[in-house]
Amino acid sequence: MSQENFWARNPAVSPALQSAAAWGFGIYSLSHTLVTLVSVSISWAVSFIVFAALVASIQFDAYRKTDVWNTAERTYKCGLGIVYSQWAFAMSVLVWLTWREHLLVWSESDTMNSAVIGSSAVIVLAVTRTKGWSLSHPYTKAGLALCFKAVSQCFYAYQVGHHDRTVDLIALAIGHGTILVRLIPTAYRFFVNPENRNDQAQISTLVAETGNEVSWALVTIARFS
Repeated sequence: MSQENFWARNPAVSPALQSAAAWGFGIYSLSHTLVTLVSVSISWAVSFIVFAALVASIQFDAYRKTDVWNTAERTYKCGLGIVYSQWAFAMSVLVWLTWREHLLVWSESDTMNSAVIGSSAVIVLAVTRTKGWSLSHPYTKAGLALCFKAVSQCFYAYQVGHHDRTVDLIALAIGHGTILVRLIPTAYRFFVNPENRNDQAQISTLVAETGNEVSWALVTIARFS
């Protein structure tokens, strides 16, 4: 059986792997935070939750618009929607538990991060308005997802490079792993299947996760620079 046939005949495999990665990252983040008593940035955690919620919304909208007869595609998109919903839920649990342990903090960097995210979001909304895209349009959601994740992580990379190089190496590695386990299947489906190249949900998710990986790579580079 070819690789293409395997993924086509088993559309739930990729979302299942991504779900495992989501919970693995969530459990590690929680245990690391509670053991080391390292505070959690509110703006970083909230931006992560909003990013996941936006991409989940893209996938669930695509699922509802996919023809009923296309079972494999509906299964894949619904599965991805559930995966990103799990990311949002896992991070929400992390926020709640760290709040209970008084490890959730708001610092000056949170204020700056929020300002950067807010400014970039205003620009995205202005551009999408000129294009005639509504707030529910996949490209609008993808643009906002970039603001909450890629732009936020670019700012974080700047902070790491200039002020703090104590980023946990395991967290860096897990971050790349969990992003790539979502990005690679999305990119594979996009480039292998010509039909997906006109799929707004596929394009939007690919753009959002590519920005996520590139910005996290900048954090990694800043850590070792």
